[in-house]
Amino acid sequence: MALKKIGTNKWRINVSWMDKTKGYPVGKQATFTGTRSEATIKEAELLKELKAQCSLTASSPYANTFKDLVELYRENTKLRGRCSSSQDRMLTFLSRELGHLRIETFAEFFDKYIQNLQSSVSVRGTLRSPGTINFYIAITKAIFWLAVKRDIIVKNPISQSRFPLFNVRPRDRVLKDEEWHNLVNVISVNKPQILPIVKFMSMIPCRTMELVGAKREQYDPDSRTIYIPDSKAKVPIYKPVPEELYGYFDSLPQDCPYLFYREYPNDMKYYPLTTLRDAWDFCCRKAGISNYRVHDLRHWAVTKLIMAGNTEQDIADIAGWTSPAMLRVYYHKDIFRSAKRIQIPKFSVGLSQEPLRQTA
Repeated sequence: MALKKIGTNKWRINVSWMDKTKGYPVGKQATFTGTRSEATIKEAELLKELKAQCSLTASSPYANTFKDLVELYRENTKLRGRCSSSQDRMLTFLSRELGHLRIETFAEFFDKYIQNLQSSVSVRGTLRSPGTINFYIAITKAIFWLAVKRDIIVKNPISQSRFPLFNVRPRDRVLKDEEWHNLVNVISVNKPQILPIVKFMSMIPCRTMELVGAKREQYDPDSRTIYIPDSKAKVPIYKPVPEELYGYFDSLPQDCPYLFYREYPNDMKYYPLTTLRDAWDFCCRKAGISNYRVHDLRHWAVTKLIMAGNTEQDIADIAGWTSPAMLRVYYHKDIFRSAKRIQIPKFSVGLSQEPLRQTA
């Protein structure tokens, strides 16, 4: 990669990547106007696009089993930078459970498999939710769509008519103030490396994958925002930094490339937070909190922003939603608070204001 300044806030960007099918590197060039940090982010975006283009023809179209398709899909999503840790675990699970099945007979067995999932328990000892089962169906459908795109199969066997998604009731688990303070204390003592990102996610609606690998150059200290170039909705996002965390970002170690990090005293190196799940589950158990997931912080942050009087469009923009309609899923209403705040109109002129009396 090469970044060359050619004028005031003007940069020429050159990126290249080896195309294995052609046997030689291919490149992209662009001219960009903005700050150096913005140009660096643009450079990374161009390289990601180039890697994705090279991957379209890098994999062999030959596949017999579902495992072959899973690995093809995994490689494709990783090259595009869209393979989260939870998705990678799901792909490994599906490959282990169903990888031996032949592509032409997969749909028949998958139908029975989904029925078994509804009655079986997860590793946490609970029945799988409709949303989890929908995730299995959706990712399996995406795997076969990639196979269609690569001309491995003609038609996707995981159709909407045969495998409809289950109705999902939004989660409505809210932490009480006492639970939250207890959880923060447990994290501070046992897993202090995740405290900054947990506090950030409790105030600003984020997905874990947007923050765990965020680089230092994505933070703008002037506007106090974090730039997320590639969200789930495929739109860039600017996340505002809460005032409570100004001190944390101002005191980041100069040689640390990550916004949220962990370090080992023995080797004096900084590492990204690749996942929060294990540390989060440990702290919740120690704090005596059940049925509360990292992603629930996103719901809580949205609820608090609404109650603070922010507009729906502003919240949708920083959350990364293309439509404010998603607020209906993420907002946890406080019915007692609503009862206290509601304004009841007085009787109109001409109507009796005397108390109503029951008649026999």
